Amino acid sequence: MLEAATQKGGEALRDWHAVVIGGGMINGISEQNVWPRERMDELMKGEQDLTTRWRQMLVQASEMADNEKDPTGTRYDALRVIPTAGRNARGGQLTKYLQKGVHDELQGGSIRSLGDADAPACAGPLVRGTGERVRGATIGVTVGSSGPGRHSTS
Repeated sequence: MLEAATQKGGEALRDWHAVVIGGGMINGISEQNVWPRERMDELMKGEQDLTTRWRQMLVQASEMADNEKDPTGTRYDALRVIPTAGRNARGGQLTKYLQKGVHDELQGGSIRSLGDADAPACAGPLVRGTGERVRGATIGVTVGSSGPGRHSTS
């Protein structure tokens, strides 16, 4: 699936790529209580072409997430991909979607993505999220086991 869902050399990231990878693969990996970055690294080990395409996709997913011309649902899925770029990568991009007035779906994508980032620094923005609604939505992400989406806040 990963091979088919990553664009070939130089192709632009399309909506369906973001949906399959972010909404399908990354979400599914996270739901299994596995860090998405670690699992994606396992899947691409020794696959230089696929790794190169993945890195290209990460850049384009970051751009897609911020592109207001793209559908909100696709932007959500693009946000879900961002934590696989590495520890603390693009954390500022994710936290800006926690702000008051941001579309609910994009806030949700940010919350889930910050929870999927295997980086303790990502727990703080989840706990401090602006507004009662964001804080309430992050309770399930910040409290519980130490797997994806469940950073320890102690």
